[in-house]
Amino acid sequence: MSDQDQSTANPMLRLFSFTKSLHRDVYPTVDPKNPRNSAAGKSVLVTGASRGIGKGIALAWATAGASTIIITGRDEKAMQASVEEVKKAGPNAKVLAVRTELTDGKAVAELFAKVKSEVDNLDVLICNAGGKVSFDPVKFGQGDPEDWWDDMTVNVKGTYLTIHHYIATFPPPSDTSQSTNTIILISSGAALVTMPGESSYSLAKRSVSSMPAFLDGEYPSLRTFALHPGMVYTSEKLPAWFKTIALDTPELAAGTTLYLATERADFLRGGHVQVNWDLGEMEPHGKEIREKGLLKFKLGADLGPEGHQF
Repeated sequence: MSDQDQSTANPMLRLFSFTKSLHRDVYPTVDPKNPRNSAAGKSVLVTGASRGIGKGIALAWATAGASTIIITGRDEKAMQASVEEVKKAGPNAKVLAVRTELTDGKAVAELFAKVKSEVDNLDVLICNAGGKVSFDPVKFGQGDPEDWWDDMTVNVKGTYLTIHHYIATFPPPSDTSQSTNTIILISSGAALVTMPGESSYSLAKRSVSSMPAFLDGEYPSLRTFALHPGMVYTSEKLPAWFKTIALDTPELAAGTTLYLATERADFLRGGHVQVNWDLGEMEPHGKEIREKGLLKFKLGADLGPEGHQF
């Protein structure tokens, strides 16, 4: 099915379009084999890369020629299987797996100590680990509050700790003219919607998608992005209805991370990006997108000395 056929088949995708053209699979702008997306000489850490989208990201970076690829996960057997696949995709790359519980600060600190012993600089951090703890809708006032907080712990705390120890281990330069590192946070379309019973996951992902704006303000030399990876059917645990609309490939998200790690993506820094949007269509409008903060979270009202003009 072509990109156009797939976008037409899913009205939900069209509702969140930023561009007229939409994609559900790899296209030239984000193709790992496109020389403009070369990762030659770069080192990358991908969390949650033992399967699904994370593994797809690691494979794309191997295909694009990354020199060092480090993955994390909790399933040792699945991680090692992923390592073997990544090595086949990038025979010249150094590929390492580190079993890590990302919600444990001490474990994350140890992870980055290990990374530091392997590379002088970690060029790219991709925080993919996370997910929805429960697929049962729970409204405020219902269920166990601890279950509600689980989504926050997995998605917000885990992402925060990873970013914290990355920056502490590889401090960004104060000189913004210097070449810099990239952080890509894998978020979700749930960050943009308000669905009854889904507050824990939506608020968690909204927090993740808001982090790049703060990082962009605190570390101007650091390139940071939140990326909605599309609707990808990554697990049989997902609701059956989701499978009918989950037509995006892991490769689309994977290729998009390569694009985001290039200077062409600078107009997206600090913002929330969706893999389905046509990045080539967005590039000519980069200045407006950046200056107006079109991809950052904010109130829709016009706030100022004169108040909102109705």
